[in-house]
Amino acid sequence: MDLLKKYSLSSMRLRSLNALEASTANRNKAIGWLVWDLTFLKSKQSYWVVVTDIIDAVDCITVIIVVCQTLMKELSLLIYQDKYADIYNTLHKFWTYDKFGPVPEKKLTSIQRIIEKFVQCHMVVIIACGLFYYFKAALQREKVLIMGWVTVCGIENNLCYAINYAGQVVFIVWLMPVFLSYDTMTLLLLGRVYCELEQIKYGFVNLNVKCDESEIIKQVSALVQQHNLVLDFLEKISALLSSILLCLFLTVLLSLCTSFFLLTATGFPPSFSVLSRLGPYLAGSCGQNLLYCVVGQIISDQTLSVADAIYDSQWFTTNSFALRKAVILVMMRSQKSMQLAAGGIFNLNLETFVAVTKASASALAFLNTMYN
Repeated sequence: MDLLKKYSLSSMRLRSLNALEASTANRNKAIGWLVWDLTFLKSKQSYWVVVTDIIDAVDCITVIIVVCQTLMKELSLLIYQDKYADIYNTLHKFWTYDKFGPVPEKKLTSIQRIIEKFVQCHMVVIIACGLFYYFKAALQREKVLIMGWVTVCGIENNLCYAINYAGQVVFIVWLMPVFLSYDTMTLLLLGRVYCELEQIKYGFVNLNVKCDESEIIKQVSALVQQHNLVLDFLEKISALLSSILLCLFLTVLLSLCTSFFLLTATGFPPSFSVLSRLGPYLAGSCGQNLLYCVVGQIISDQTLSVADAIYDSQWFTTNSFALRKAVILVMMRSQKSMQLAAGGIFNLNLETFVAVTKASASALAFLNTMYN
């Protein structure tokens, strides 16, 4: 919970989207910020640039994708505040790391440090990608905007160009906390699930079967209840994130297609300005796709490994029928992995990562054919 407050909830507080601080005043503020974001993109003073070149059109799409993904996350945090609050409060029912003594506590603390480093690396990559996009004009050595379709006046005039560019930089910096905090929230919640399942596995493997049958059943009952709590918690996360993950995968697929197209459409190898501008963006898109797929695969494998931990316990050394019945029931439930799904269509695993990569390559071939 401390990591969640440090890396996610504190950033959400800036936009009044922290579900633990939900109130009518904060909700009204969050709605106001969302309306301001949409007004910036669809202001009556703004106009859509008429794009005649397919490369310029695709260049605009790369930024639209990020903005739309961020606004979807912001809208989800606003609409489902009660559900997010319920998820955060459920974390208080999880066991502390010292539940089974210093040995598992040391291991879980180490895992938590790895998760924190993982989150920090993700934040650095996304911020670095954003910085490269801020210097889009310098890298292209042209008078261009970050978001070419949003302007308040013609960019032919240097003063108007500076105003447009500065406004768009401020806008993207303003959206960045929502973009980052949502991803870090998801990673930290799933990381906490991993650690809790690790404790449950330790509890089963080190089950004390030498005590009275009633005491054994009490131990197993506590482990089963906690296991059910974690699986229900994971189902809540999957249901809540389903639509956002679907939007994320579709936008990532579009991002990969447009980025690869821009890299190859201007000639191969691409120029330094094109490579330096699109390289970080492409790395961010691939990294985001790989990140969610790897984490989903890890969680799926972890839910399956509970059955192995139960089988490795000393259940066979006792003649307790109640114990064996409970063990069989838990093993049966654990043999079906919990899959995080995007819109109920794509499961978050390495197979999905390969499928998305193949689909983007096919789309790239189609775009190149049409362009040529």
